Amino acid sequence: MALREKLEDDIKTSMRSHDQARLDALRFFKNAVLAVEKEQKKELDDAGVIEVATKQASDQIGRAHV
Repeated sequence: MALREKLEDDIKTSMRSHDQARLDALRFFKNAVLAVEKEQKKELDDAGVIEVATKQASDQIGRAHV
């Protein structure tokens, strides 16, 4: 299963289980992936999705230390 498919499935699961915190985080990540795809004008493969996740994680860690 590709990471995009897994992300979509996890969003659906979070919606069904009413896990709002997880749902918000997954939607935030999905929007970041979509923004990069729009910027690059192509669909990201798994490596591209991982790259976005790594960047988002490091940005969040950086904000937490400020």
